[in-house]
Amino acid sequence: MLGTCRDQERDGLVHREGGEATKAAGDHSSGKEPIMRVRRPGGLVCASLLVVAVAQVIVNGAQANASSDVSGNPAAIAYVRLVAAATQRMGAEEETIPGQVAIADDVTPQSWHVTTKYIVGASVPRGYVPAVEYTTIAAKAARVTWISTVFVPSGCPTTSAPTCTRSVNNITALFLLTSAGFFIHPYRYPDLCWSKGTGTVANRSQTGGPVGYYVYGDYLPLRHVGTTTVVTSTYPAGRGQTVTETDTIAVATHLPISTFVNVPAASGHPGYTEHFAYHWLATAPPEPQVGALCS
Repeated sequence: MLGTCRDQERDGLVHREGGEATKAAGDHSSGKEPIMRVRRPGGLVCASLLVVAVAQVIVNGAQANASSDVSGNPAAIAYVRLVAAATQRMGAEEETIPGQVAIADDVTPQSWHVTTKYIVGASVPRGYVPAVEYTTIAAKAARVTWISTVFVPSGCPTTSAPTCTRSVNNITALFLLTSAGFFIHPYRYPDLCWSKGTGTVANRSQTGGPVGYYVYGDYLPLRHVGTTTVVTSTYPAGRGQTVTETDTIAVATHLPISTFVNVPAASGHPGYTEHFAYHWLATAPPEPQVGALCS
């Protein structure tokens, strides 16, 4: 299983003014960013492609052994186990996630703030703009060493642009998880302080956990399209909804290329779709270095 949704609230706030820094409501969901999926009572929470957060999942409020929650086509199940092994051998996964988060931010020479909200299945809140997430999950010996997400507001040309065309909601923001903790920084502003607080990146609150494609769900027969293999699986999302996940895998490497998730509306709960694109690295890039902390 690769991509999928996160909890309905995924907020992070940092504000520094007059020498004070605070952080509030920072992505405290219990488990996403793609390829592994962890569930919570009454809903689906996901984890990132490389990140296998727990040995068990919570389905409809009850603990269930993850190994028993695999069914469907035997050839497809055997194939995704090869995919799992291939991802565990990699040094890092880079992931692009459009349209899941909205951001509000601002920066001046003396102060900065960043707030994000998860907007899948919801409208963009007033004062926010949609953002694209660029996540890197680094691993060593199939264990997470650090994770970063750069949030790029719509209208920003690249992750390397320090500001965009607006006077507000115009900076890229870095969320970083290392062995030293959770940090937020206005990306590309090296002279501004870093905030350290409590939060998650790719739904992980600490490093050291296992990584790899997570085999879970009811698998349909494989489809072969050119140089790719298409894996389709379904699983319950809670509240009467069912997830259909389509993972496109490179035949030559057994590494995921992309994930498309579709969740139809049911029982008054809105439907939604999600898309994830992946790039794999044999060796992890250098860990971002945290600068001076806000006082």
